[in-house]
Amino acid sequence: MGRLGGEEFGIFLTGARPEDVASLGERLCRPVAMDETDVDPGSAFHLTLSIGAVLDEAGTPPQRLLARADAALYRAKYEGRARMRVWTGDENRAA
Repeated sequence: MGRLGGEEFGIFLTGARPEDVASLGERLCRPVAMDETDVDPGSAFHLTLSIGAVLDEAGTPPQRLLARADAALYRAKYEGRARMRVWTGDENRAA
C-alpha cells in the first residue's frame, strides 16, 4: 500500500479473488461516505472514496495495470463517486 501521487493511493493484493476485491472496496467506501466532517462550526462537508481496481492478467506490465486501475477510478467518479469499479475495457467510453 502506498501513495501514488496527489490524492491517489494504491493497494496491491496478491492472490485476491474478484469477490475479495469487491468486498474490500465496499468496506472502504461505505464508512467514508457516511462520515460528515466539520471544518468550522456550521460548515460540514462529506468525503467520498472512489476506487478503481484491475484484476491481474499474467504478464501484464505494472504500468499497464496502474493505467487500467486509473481508468476504472475515473469511471467510478463519472458514475457518481463513492463507489468502486473494476476495469473491464469499457472505461474509455465513460467520458
